[in-house]
Amino acid sequence: AFQQDITERKEAEFGLERERERLQRLLDRINGLIGDVTEIVVTADSTEDIYERAVGRIGDDDAISRAWIGEYDPGARVVRPRTGGDDTVDLANEDAAPLAKAVEEQSLARLDDSLAAPLRCQADEAGVVIPLTYRRTTYGVLAVYSRSQSFDEEETTVLRALGRSIGAAVNDLLSKQTVTTDTVIDI
Repeated sequence: AFQQDITERKEAEFGLERERERLQRLLDRINGLIGDVTEIVVTADSTEDIYERAVGRIGDDDAISRAWIGEYDPGARVVRPRTGGDDTVDLANEDAAPLAKAVEEQSLARLDDSLAAPLRCQADEAGVVIPLTYRRTTYGVLAVYSRSQSFDEEETTVLRALGRSIGAAVNDLLSKQTVTTDTVIDI
C-alpha cells in the first residue's frame, strides 16, 4: 500500500510536469503570435494590408494549416473572402450556419467537413471562425484551420483576442479615412 501511494503521487507529479511544459510551449507560441499580429495592426496603412499580413503571420504558425479573412457585408448578408479564396458565402445558406452564428452573435464558431467552401474543413482538420469586431460592429471573420490540434480553450481565447484586435484596427482605419476624406457631399 505504501508503494502504491508513492507511485500514484509520482504519476501525478509527472502529469503536472507534462502539463506545465505544454502550457509553457503554448504561452511562448501565443506570445509571439500576439506580438506579431499586434505590430501588424498598428503599422498597417490599409484594411487589405491588415488582412494579408495578419493571415500570413497566423498561417506561419506551426500549429495552423491555413487561415483566411472574409469581409462582412451587412446589407447583402454575405461574407466575401479577402484572403484565401473567392467564394462569397451567403449567410442565409444552411451550409453557412456557423459563419452566420459567428457574425450575428459575435462569437467563435467551430467548423467541420460538412460545410460549403470556403468554410469546409478537410477530413483531418479542425477549424474555427472568429468574428472581427469592434464594440458592436462586425467587420468580418477570421477562419483558422489546424491538423495538429482541436482548438482548446486557451487557443480560442487567443484567437478571440486577435479577432478583437484586427476588428479595432479596421475600425480605426475606416475612421481615419472618414475624417481625412477630401470629398464634400451636399445634402
